[in-house]
Amino acid sequence: KKDVRMLRFIQEVNTTTRSCALWDLEEDTEYIVHVQSISMSGTSPLSEPVLFRTPKESEKLASKSP
Repeated sequence: KKDVRMLRFIQEVNTTTRSCALWDLEEDTEYIVHVQSISMSGTSPLSEPVLFRTPKESEKLASKSP
């Protein structure tokens, strides 16, 4: 979360996947995500931050209506 000093590490091993699903996010909350590669030769620098806000429940319902 952007306003809380909390880190969550998601680790994927031996993958070429270019996406990752995040879960248990709170609605109407700002998040910051960084990506980093870890290999036998060391770690990469952190990616540029990706900032986003999760939608409110009402926004999710509105996007599903015709």
